[in-house]
Amino acid sequence: MAETFEVDLVVPAALRPLLESHLEIIQERQDPKLYEARFRFLARSAPDEIRELLATEGYFTPTIEQSVAATDTGWRARVTVEPGEASRVTTVKLEYQGAFAEDATFEERSTALRRAWPLHPGMVFRDAMWADGKAKLIRDLHSKSYPAARIVESVAEVDPDQHAVSLRVLTDSGPAFRFGDLEITGIEALPERIITGLNPIKPGTAYDEATLRDFQSRLQRTGYFSSVFVTTSNNPELASRVPIQVAVVENTDRKLKVGAGFSTDQGAGVELRYEDSLTFRPGWRSVSRLKLEQREQSASTRVQMVPIAYGFQPIISAEVKRTDIQNDESATGRIVGQLQRIRGKTELNLSLDLNYEWNRTSGTATSDVSSLPFNASWTRRDLDDLMYPRQGYVINLQGGGATDLVFSNTPFLRLYARGNYYHPLGARGTLLLRGEIGAVEASSSDNIPNDYLFRAGGSQSVRGYEYGSLGIPDGDAIVPGRYIGVASIEVMHPVVPGWNAALFVDAGNVVDDIKDYQAKLGYGAGIRWASPLGPLNLDVAYGEADKTWRVNFSVGSLF
Repeated sequence: MAETFEVDLVVPAALRPLLESHLEIIQERQDPKLYEARFRFLARSAPDEIRELLATEGYFTPTIEQSVAATDTGWRARVTVEPGEASRVTTVKLEYQGAFAEDATFEERSTALRRAWPLHPGMVFRDAMWADGKAKLIRDLHSKSYPAARIVESVAEVDPDQHAVSLRVLTDSGPAFRFGDLEITGIEALPERIITGLNPIKPGTAYDEATLRDFQSRLQRTGYFSSVFVTTSNNPELASRVPIQVAVVENTDRKLKVGAGFSTDQGAGVELRYEDSLTFRPGWRSVSRLKLEQREQSASTRVQMVPIAYGFQPIISAEVKRTDIQNDESATGRIVGQLQRIRGKTELNLSLDLNYEWNRTSGTATSDVSSLPFNASWTRRDLDDLMYPRQGYVINLQGGGATDLVFSNTPFLRLYARGNYYHPLGARGTLLLRGEIGAVEASSSDNIPNDYLFRAGGSQSVRGYEYGSLGIPDGDAIVPGRYIGVASIEVMHPVVPGWNAALFVDAGNVVDDIKDYQAKLGYGAGIRWASPLGPLNLDVAYGEADKTWRVNFSVGSLF
């Protein structure tokens, strides 16, 4: 019969996990190859191991006893630990040499670094916090102006008799760096102007790590590249004009994708999508779609061109679309010229829309609408997670219109805003506040394209009402109106991993005269599934105005 080896560890409960997860005698006690001499050696070594482990938690004067005794079936080691009094930080000195010490922002940044330092006087010394503090200190200096910064001396001086620890860190920032010219590798079929046109960095500007990340993100989002890496050297000899190294792998693929889906707003549908990374000429990238849904059918193509000045990228798109919503049928043909610029978390779009629309309402009344609207759209996304946010916000502001001097039947001015705000509730819950407001100033809604008017109701609007049913009654149809106001409050809480329960209240309406506005209420409950396709939402809502319960189903919640 094989010998057994047991270990009795007598230690305060707060320190037990630390010792049990690291002590060799604990780790090897179940090893079938363990033998008596090795077990006795591990027991003799345990006090030294324990002293090193306890020191990482601020205990520098422990009392440790160990013994080994025979049992009926083998051997038992007993280790008794009295950790003693924890040592506390008494002084912290963060000192700097190099260009940072003479920087105009030294007082402000050094004060911020001091505040961010995790170990303050009076706190128990912990080795993990000591290491983390030094790493954060260097990361902060690296992030702005000083990528060559390094710690030249760090001392944690322990006075075991006084149970005190004095900390000192000396950092050499090195020289202040400034950006130089681009050094591009990996470009073969595409023009370099794709990269240079999206470069927000002017030679001579102060080094900023966030600016490099923003530049890299811009290039990644274009779709031109399957891999992008933007970096610089931290060689102090290059500090006056450090080159920006851009390494890319071109995306020259052509892809055909087929998809199918269902939502209570649009019904069942299929989509055919073709992506071509080399359309007509190098640097032109196109996406073409054929979408067939119960309420909407469309065919479109979008051509993305080489970026021009100030980071703007020209885009030309064409679309034909048919919709049938609430007995209001329309067919639209449009050609849109657009300038798009993405910087960090913000996106700016300027567009001119050559739009022709044919309408048939209630199956009989018809009209033709011609318009050439200009629109400016600004979006900012500041979220902790783009797919499943718990904190942050998304906001979109739009402004535009048309004049009857050029192509348009009716002049109008359009203003619109919408936003989502997320806030954590407790450790796992989430509060979602959603709002939407818009106005079209014109003599009437006649001869204004439907895409520039408003509808409400449905899974992404006021739940409890049919999609697009909150609008202007016209016979047995509901047509879009000139004013919209929607607000929503929703509370989500996880029930099992990947699934959330939700309670919500929505209110909103669409009118043609602001004096007629009266919000219609919808409320209910639902579930949220973090599916591979994105957030899947299933809601049961009661529309108070219609006195009807409805089911809403959708995938996705952001814009």
